[in-house]
Amino acid sequence: MAAGQSVAAFYYYRQSHPEFGEAWDRALASGVAELERLAMARAFKGVRRAQRYKGVIVGYELEYSDRLAERLLEAHAPEKYGRKLNVNQTGTVTHAHTYGITPELERLVHRIAGARGLDAPEPVTIDQAPSTTGPADVLRRMLGSTEDGAEPLPVVKAEG
Repeated sequence: MAAGQSVAAFYYYRQSHPEFGEAWDRALASGVAELERLAMARAFKGVRRAQRYKGVIVGYELEYSDRLAERLLEAHAPEKYGRKLNVNQTGTVTHAHTYGITPELERLVHRIAGARGLDAPEPVTIDQAPSTTGPADVLRRMLGSTEDGAEPLPVVKAEG
């Protein structure tokens, strides 16, 4: 992989090459560990800040970050310092997901469908398109062009 590649290309390469994915995970863990070390140092040991008078450094002062210390305590001792949430629910909740399509995208779908001599499709719900991963996939299936071999959603031919 080289600079200039899209982010999607890196994620695809990560998914299709396990050794690259493992190296990615190690690098990410190393970076997070270093950030955590630096955050702890800033919170508990302070940062040396120059004190100036008329543009000239006249001394230094250690500045601590109380907010950063609070966040570290929340992360490392959530049972004691974390936010307390008490959520109780009884009964069942049912809902349906639909992918939101912007008005611009809906106009585009209608234009493409019209150019193909098709009636514009209705929005697709997850239960109609269980193998989709997002609005773009739903759109491709609605218009009958899928790369993954998934069955296109049924579309009614325009009369006339």
